[in-house]
Amino acid sequence: MIALRTRLAGPFRRSLRARLVAYFLALSTVTVVLVGAIVYARATGDLTASVYERLQAVADIKADALDRWVDEQIRNVVLVGVVPGVGDDARLFLDDASNAAAAADAEGRLRALLATLVAQTADAEEIFIVGLDGTIELSTLASHESLSVKDESFFGTGSSHTFVQNVYRSSLTGRPTITIATPLFDQDGKGQRVAVVVANLSLQRVDRIIQERTGLGETGQAFLVGTDHTLIQGTTQAQDELHTVAADAIAAGESGRSRYDGSRGAPVIGVYSWLPERNAGLIAEMSEEEALGSARQLAISIGIVGLGSAIVLAAGIWIVARRLTRPILSLAATASRVQQGDLEAVSGIRSDDEVGALASAFDDMTRELRENVETLERRVDERTAELRRQKTYFESLVEVSPVAIVTMDPTERVSAWNPAATALFGYMPEEAIGRGIDELILQTDAHIAEGRDLRVEATERGEAHLIAQRIRKDGSPMDVEISMVPLIVDGEHVGFYAIYHDITELEQARREADAANQAKSAFLAAMSHEIRTPMNAVIGMSGLLLESELEGEQRDFAESISTSAEALLTIINDILDFSKIEAGRFELESAPFDLIRTIRATVDLIRPLAEKKGLTLELVTDGEPPPLLGDAGRVRQILLNLLSNATKFTEHGGVEVRVESRLLAPGSADAEGEPAGRWAMEVTVRDTGIGISPGAMERLFQSFNQADASISRRYGGTGLGLAISRRLAELMGGTLTATSSGIAGEGSSFRLAFEAAATAAAVAATPGEVSAGAAATLHPGMRILLAEDNPMNRKLALRLLENLGLQADVAENGAEALAASERTAYDVILMDVEMPELDGLETTRRIRTAAREPRPWIVAMTASAMEGDREACLAAGMDEYVSKPIRPHELRAAIALAPAAASRSAAASPSSGAPR
Repeated sequence: MIALRTRLAGPFRRSLRARLVAYFLALSTVTVVLVGAIVYARATGDLTASVYERLQAVADIKADALDRWVDEQIRNVVLVGVVPGVGDDARLFLDDASNAAAAADAEGRLRALLATLVAQTADAEEIFIVGLDGTIELSTLASHESLSVKDESFFGTGSSHTFVQNVYRSSLTGRPTITIATPLFDQDGKGQRVAVVVANLSLQRVDRIIQERTGLGETGQAFLVGTDHTLIQGTTQAQDELHTVAADAIAAGESGRSRYDGSRGAPVIGVYSWLPERNAGLIAEMSEEEALGSARQLAISIGIVGLGSAIVLAAGIWIVARRLTRPILSLAATASRVQQGDLEAVSGIRSDDEVGALASAFDDMTRELRENVETLERRVDERTAELRRQKTYFESLVEVSPVAIVTMDPTERVSAWNPAATALFGYMPEEAIGRGIDELILQTDAHIAEGRDLRVEATERGEAHLIAQRIRKDGSPMDVEISMVPLIVDGEHVGFYAIYHDITELEQARREADAANQAKSAFLAAMSHEIRTPMNAVIGMSGLLLESELEGEQRDFAESISTSAEALLTIINDILDFSKIEAGRFELESAPFDLIRTIRATVDLIRPLAEKKGLTLELVTDGEPPPLLGDAGRVRQILLNLLSNATKFTEHGGVEVRVESRLLAPGSADAEGEPAGRWAMEVTVRDTGIGISPGAMERLFQSFNQADASISRRYGGTGLGLAISRRLAELMGGTLTATSSGIAGEGSSFRLAFEAAATAAAVAATPGEVSAGAAATLHPGMRILLAEDNPMNRKLALRLLENLGLQADVAENGAEALAASERTAYDVILMDVEMPELDGLETTRRIRTAAREPRPWIVAMTASAMEGDREACLAAGMDEYVSKPIRPHELRAAIALAPAAASRSAAASPSSGAPR
């Protein structure tokens, strides 16, 4: 078979003439087939549309004839009811009280009338009179008398008015029929309904209407089909059914047209119409063979004519191509001589046509080729020498490179190993080349998997970089920085190029720096705890002192102590925030918050200070943006710093806070109709204070910097507030900028701008807002345990509880607190964290493990305020967290959240009858 195919294809491969003729025949055949297909498709479409229209007209005519026939039968049946005396005879015949002779005469007249009607009306298969109880009293088919038809639709509806029950299978005959029923009224009885006249129509006339072949051609057919696929004809048998696409559509009550397989399995073109008034459908169809035969004949004719024309033209092309190819064959022979090395060969063809131009160009080419061969040989020798020099140069670069360079094949088998690699890993080139890099410097499974991932990344991304450990020849590990790229030559991956840097000293330095950073964090945590512990007593006791009755000078001293302690706490908090930001350990929360509510709460905190100085403090908003996702506490911290500075540096006039919001990226509205998407927020704080000079403006946001030394001496401060605020704004993805004319009285303006996503989530209370539990009633009978090892903090806490109307037992360490909780079911436990013998976290875990009921409400009351301290307390099982220095309202709110506090408050309400 292969040899035969080769012999047949040989002439076409060797002969241009044969190919031209073959291509022409192929293109002609394709053209003829394409034209024939287009003509056939167009003719088929036109013929199909024409057949559809003709079949639809036939179906419409048959449906109209069927309707007219049914109308005629209705008139015949109604005529029985209006014949004079029929109603009275029916009343006499059906009335049991009638005289027997009169009833017999009436029956005779009725039977004669019905027999006459059936004889004169060939379309009436049976006519019968039904009593009002649904029993057939008199029929042209005596076998049906005394049968009941009260459950038939024609009786129920025909009792009141003339009714046609469309094609259905009769329960009397078991054959399809159409039934017409009309009520029968008497005349002597003053128009009373006495019976129902019913006629079952023979479907022979339906056969003649449906089977009439006019317009259906030789193969056309028409069917009347019921919803159960049964053929509705006078000669049909019970089992005759039609299952085609058209019959299925009729069963579904649909009309349309389609091409489908007919009842005999042959393709047909058909239309089908649903006749709701007949409860059946009419189908008219014709075979595709008959309908589309002329289109096929046209396509065949076009094909025969086209192919015949193509064969004649191909013969002409063969003759013309033979004359054209002779000089080409001569030129090919000359080219073959040139190929064999005879550069002196010429074509010898002289003509003015395209072949002559080609031959002349070929002769010119061979002449230039002779001249270029010598030049090319000379350049090849020069280029070879240059490549040899470059190869030696690059090999020297690799040899003298101070970094380890290794080249490998695609399977990572070493192909080159420079001296620096020998110095780094300890293997000589002859030991390394030819071996896999895995067995040389990876060895362990973890290192091998790591190397495999590096190779995959380099292959997929074009480069890979990794800092990892590798193994020397003596088995010692070292830290290296690895850069790997794939080697691609002419689009083919031929291997990898890897560079290894020894970074053991750098990694050691990094680990030492990490250890120093951890030590710094530990020191900050310890410093924070140790400073906050006495500050708790200082701020708390000064607060208690200010609540007592003091003389003027004593109150002045106490207020000075309280103000200085608060200032010191602010400095401590600024230093801790700055340290966390510098260490990269500062994280922002992402929770729903109301920006306007947060700003309003911050303004309310500063308002007493502004009023004390006689300044105005205004909040201006351009609307109410929807709840946003972000860190409300840090937004409040920035605004609190800006408002504090504005109030501090303003002596006359006032401070204005302006809030502007703008929807950036609209999204779908949330459940409450608020616009979603991203919002741009701008909060501007303007004052009429001393202003900022241009020189000071450049240093304004630098750490530990004031506008000038006099400012620091006059107003105080660490110079960290604005630096921290700007860093917080940047962490939020926003900016904090300042403008000022530098003229006293014109003040300055600070602008906070950031973007945030809108949310439909519920907004919790922001920092600075009073907790809901703070207003709850605290019952004095609550059982409270205070676990605190510092005497001053114990004293302060007990006094704060006393001011809240509460009493507490005392435990000086975790062990005592654990023992006390086992003896007494406390409602609330105020738990310090750092205590001797057993710290607060472990004590809480043991209390929770005991699973005692009722479960005590444990509140962390600690000076540990670093990042993660709150989370650690909650993870240990504590319910609330209050940092020192303790604020009375925060302590009250934390205790009020306890379930026992809520239940006791409810028990003490007036409705319960308990005293308040």
